[in-house]
Amino acid sequence: MKKLLHSLRVLSLALFVSNAAWSEDAPKQNQNQNQKIRLLIFGNSFSNNSTTHLLELAKEGKKDLVFLNLVKGGCSLQEDAAAVKAAQTAPDSPQARFFSQGGNAPRVGPVGKKVNAIEAIDAGPWDYVSIQQYSLLSFKPETYEPYAKELVDFVKSKAPEAKLVVHETWAYREDDPLFKDGKFTQDKMYEALKANYTKLAADYHAAILPIGDAFQAARQTPEWTYVKDAAFDFKNPKQGALPQQPGSLNMGWLWRKPTANTATPENSPTSDPNAAKDTTLKLTLDAHHANVAGTYLGSCVWYEFLFNDDVTALTNYLPKGLTAEQAASLRKIAHETVAKQRQAAAK
Repeated sequence: MKKLLHSLRVLSLALFVSNAAWSEDAPKQNQNQNQKIRLLIFGNSFSNNSTTHLLELAKEGKKDLVFLNLVKGGCSLQEDAAAVKAAQTAPDSPQARFFSQGGNAPRVGPVGKKVNAIEAIDAGPWDYVSIQQYSLLSFKPETYEPYAKELVDFVKSKAPEAKLVVHETWAYREDDPLFKDGKFTQDKMYEALKANYTKLAADYHAAILPIGDAFQAARQTPEWTYVKDAAFDFKNPKQGALPQQPGSLNMGWLWRKPTANTATPENSPTSDPNAAKDTTLKLTLDAHHANVAGTYLGSCVWYEFLFNDDVTALTNYLPKGLTAEQAASLRKIAHETVAKQRQAAAK
C-alpha cells in the first residue's frame, strides 16, 4: 500500500509539472496561430503513422507547417542518444548517419545519404522538437534514462528556443501476443506508458502530445472497440482471406512475406495492398502500427496540439477507407483529448 501511495504521489507531481509546461505553451500557440510552425521529430514508424494526414489537415485549416521527421524503424531513446554522440564525434559514420528523412522540410545532409542529428537540428530554427520511446520499451521505466537526458541535453544545447514535446505513443491492440498470458494487458500497457511519458515530460518541463490518451479514449467507445472475428479460421486461413476487424485502430491481420521483423512489426513497412496475390505470403498480425483510423486520429491530435485550433471543423479532407461519420468521431475524440489536457493544466 505504501508503494502504491508513493507511486500515485510521483505521478500526481509529474502531471502537475507537465501540465504547467503545457499551460505555459498554450498562450504562445494562440498568439502565433497564423505564423509558420517548424517541427523537428526524433521518431520512428510511430511518428510516421501519427503524421500521415497532418499536412492535409494543416492545408485545410490554412496553417503553415514545416516538419522534419527523423525516422529509423523501432528507434529507441537509447539509439537516439547513441546517434547524437556519433554525430558529434564521427559525423559521417553509419552510427551518425542514422536517420531517414520524412515530412515536408527541405532535405538536409549529403544527397543520397541518411542525415545525422547535428545536420537536422542545425536546419532550424525549430519551434518544437519531439522525442519518443520505442513502443516495445515504452512501458518499461528502466529504459528511459540516462538516454532521455542525453537527447534532451543535446536538443537544448542546439535549439534552446524550441519547445520540447514528448510524443506519448499508444498501447497495442488487445490481441497482440504481448498480452497472450493475460498477466499483462492492453490497459496495463497504457497505464505504464502513460506514467513513464508523464514523468519524462515532468523531468524536462516538456509538453505531452497525448496520442496514446486519444487511442485509449477511442477504445472506450463502441465504435472503436475492436471485435475479434469469431468465425474466421486463423489456424487454416484461406490464402488472401482476412478476418473482419471492426473497431480496430491498428493494422491487425494482413498477408505479407515472412521477414526477420515479423515478430516486431514496428520495424517493418506498411503492407503492400496487392500482397494477397503473392502465394508465398503468410497471415501475420501487426497489432502495433496504426491503420487509417489510427493514423487519422494521431494526425488530428498533432493538429490540435500544434495550432490550438478545433480540428472538428475540418470536414473536407477525408482519408480513403474512412466514412465521413467515422472521421467525425475521430476528430471529436482528438479534440476532446487535447481539450481535457489543456483544461487540467489551467486548474
